[in-house]
Amino acid sequence: MKKMIVRKLKRCLAGILAVTTVLSSSSIAYAADTLAGSVVDSKLSVTTAEIVAAENDLTESEAAIISSGYVDAGISYETTLPSASKDASELVKVENTENGVTVYAEEYTDGIITWVPSTAAIVVDEVTVEEKELKGDAAPYSAEFDYVGSCSIQVTYELSVKIDASEQERILNIPEYLAEGVRNYDVLLAASADISNFKTVLETLGLEEQYSALLLWLGQLEDRAADYENTDAKMKCLIADGNNVRIFAESCYISISEIYELPAVQAALEADKTGASAACFEALIGTDGALTYLKDAPWYIVSRNGVQSTYATAVFGEDGYNAGIENLMTAIQSVADNGSGELASVSEDKYVTVCTDIVSCNMNSSTVNVIVKVVTAGTTEANPAVSKTGSIVVENETAKADYEAKLADKESEVENAALAEWNEDAEVIANKYTRTVTPAELPEKITEGGFDYVIVYTPNEYKVSTNYGDAASYPYGTVIKLEEYNSEIQLF
Repeated sequence: MKKMIVRKLKRCLAGILAVTTVLSSSSIAYAADTLAGSVVDSKLSVTTAEIVAAENDLTESEAAIISSGYVDAGISYETTLPSASKDASELVKVENTENGVTVYAEEYTDGIITWVPSTAAIVVDEVTVEEKELKGDAAPYSAEFDYVGSCSIQVTYELSVKIDASEQERILNIPEYLAEGVRNYDVLLAASADISNFKTVLETLGLEEQYSALLLWLGQLEDRAADYENTDAKMKCLIADGNNVRIFAESCYISISEIYELPAVQAALEADKTGASAACFEALIGTDGALTYLKDAPWYIVSRNGVQSTYATAVFGEDGYNAGIENLMTAIQSVADNGSGELASVSEDKYVTVCTDIVSCNMNSSTVNVIVKVVTAGTTEANPAVSKTGSIVVENETAKADYEAKLADKESEVENAALAEWNEDAEVIANKYTRTVTPAELPEKITEGGFDYVIVYTPNEYKVSTNYGDAASYPYGTVIKLEEYNSEIQLF
C-alpha cells in the first residue's frame, strides 16, 4: 500500500519561464469513500474495531458484535474531511508549465490525524482524462500533466492507519470470547435433565447420604442454569457466576467419577437391564459428557475471585461489563451455534486505508502560441524559409498587464531561435525586411482558447524597370532573368 512516511520532494522546473502562474485550489462537495465508520457533516468517525470488522471476512453476527459500540473498540478516529477543512484552498496548488500543468499537494492534518495525497487527475465534464500518482518523499507531492484547457484537477487524499497485530487479534477474538461462555451455559442447560436424573441414581444406589456434598453441588448447577435461563442479563450472569459453574462442574465430575469406579456401582450398572443409570453416567462424565466439557472449557470472560479476567478486559476494556451487550445476545448465540470455536491468530501489523476524499480546483487556462516565420524570396508564409514556435499557458481572464511579460520572454526566445537559424546579417534584416506582428495589440485579457501571436519577416518589395519590358515589383533577393540578352541580375 502507499507508504505514509515522510517523503522528500525532488523537483525540477523548467527555467525557460520567467514568470510562473500559481493557482490555489477551491474545494468542492464530494462524497468521501469510507471503508468503515460514518461521515456526517463532512466529519469522519470510525473506530479500530469497525476497521478490523470491515477488513476481515466475518459473519454478519461477528461483525455486528465487533462494531456494536458495546465492546472495547480501540482507537476512535474523528477528523474533518480535507475537502471540508478551512485549509482546503491551501492544499492543492497548480503551476502552469510550458506544456501543461504541475500539480502540488500538501498533506492535511487536523492536529492529530494526517491525510496523505495519493493521486491527481485531470477531469473534464466529469470524465477522467488522465490520472497520475503523486511523487515525492515529502510534501508537497507532485505530478506533471501535458494538458492545457479548462478542467477540474482532483487530488485524492487517503487516511491510512496502522493496526498492530495484537490489536487485530484482540478485536477478532471478541465474538469467540463471548460465544464460548454462552456455549458453556448451553451445555449446562442441555444437561439439566441428566443432573436431575443422577440425583435419582444416587438414591437408587443408596449413596445419597455418603455423597450429600455432591447432591448440593448438583443442586447449585441446577440453580445457576435456572438463573441464566430466566435472566435478561445473561452476559452479566455469565461474567459474575461462570466461575462457580466451572468449579461446581469440576467438583461434580471428580465425585461422580469416583462413584463410577466403586465395585458396588459397577455391579449395579451390570444388573441394570434398562441401562438408564449407565447412560446417565455417560451423559455427565463420558468423553462427550457435560461435566467433562464444562470443567475444561475456556471460560474466557468470567471473573475469578471477583477480579475481572484479562479476556473480559479485552472485550469490554478496563471499565468492564457493558449492559448494552445484552442487546446482542442473538448475534452472540449465532456465533456460539455456528462459529468454529477457534481463536484467531494474527502475526503481522497492518496498514489500512480507511477513507479517501477529493480536493478539487478548477483549472481555466489557455495557450498563447508564439509563431515566428521568415519569408524570403521564393518562399511563402504558408511554406516559409524558417519557422519556429513556442507557447505559454495562461489562466483565463488574466489581464494583459499580468501576462505580457511572460509572453515577451517567450517571444524573445522563439524569435532568437528563428533568427539564429536564418543567419542573415542584422543590417540586411533591418533595412531589407519588414517585421509584422499579429495581433498588433494584445488582448486586454486571456479568453478561452487563447490566441496565436505571429511574427512574420517578409522581404521588402522593389520596383524594377528595364528597356525590355514593363516595370515590375519584386521582393528583395529575387533573381531576375533577362531573356533578351540571356543574362541574369539579382536585386541587392
